Amino acid sequence: MKRFKARMTLAALSLAALTALSGCKIVSPTEETKSTGSDSSSSSTTKSGKTEPGGTNAPQGSTAVPVTMPAKGEYTFTAQDTSLFVRCDGSIESLETDSKFDKAYYNVDEFKKDMITPIINKYTATTTSKTAVTLAQCDLKDTTLSLKFKYETPEDYLKFNKSFNEYFENWELFVVCKVSDIGDFNTDIVGAFVDTEGNAISSTKIKETCKDYYICAVNFNGKLPDGVSGQFFFEGNVYYVSTGLKIEDKNSVKLYESSDVQYVIFY
Repeated sequence: MKRFKARMTLAALSLAALTALSGCKIVSPTEETKSTGSDSSSSSTTKSGKTEPGGTNAPQGSTAVPVTMPAKGEYTFTAQDTSLFVRCDGSIESLETDSKFDKAYYNVDEFKKDMITPIINKYTATTTSKTAVTLAQCDLKDTTLSLKFKYETPEDYLKFNKSFNEYFENWELFVVCKVSDIGDFNTDIVGAFVDTEGNAISSTKIKETCKDYYICAVNFNGKLPDGVSGQFFFEGNVYYVSTGLKIEDKNSVKLYESSDVQYVIFY
């Protein structure tokens, strides 16, 4: 049993050595429909006449046209490997996997009772919510251990992991909110952005035309923590990212080790 606990502790308590990243499967969204808002101040038109997300193509001198917002993306987080899922409301799901558990004496029920539950209880005792962190999945299939946690806020995600994992200490910023609310978190939107086709867009225009969109701002302060793959999935479609980020598909972005703040705009 001591060998079992030592091995399981390595995987769950440090959340290190969980870097596998492949075969992430996401349920396709329903066909998008458009809904009309009323904030005409958010409309914008590119020089080429192409309407950007959140913008309109009203001719110059005409009456402003209400902003047309795309339908919010609706996805189910069904990734099979280490990754994070970010919802519009700011809640987070994390999945960690390790495929090295090949001994018959591993017992998942004892692991949950003796290792995971005490850590969660210790953290939630310091918060006002008993569901600030919950364990959504803990299973061992063949030789692969899968752990999925749910967090009510990005702050819970960072504080929980920093409470026992030294590799999270450098992670300085993790914010999810509406673009219009980013200033409430003592940070701002800066730097260069690109859209899904690689076209440049300024941070000023992002703030002006995407006020009702959602933003995820992350600063690893130079290094990804052990156990974090950098693969982020989003509840909505991704429209803009910081220059240098890799958009995997319409709701998935690969972040990288950097001392700069990395941004993803989604809806």
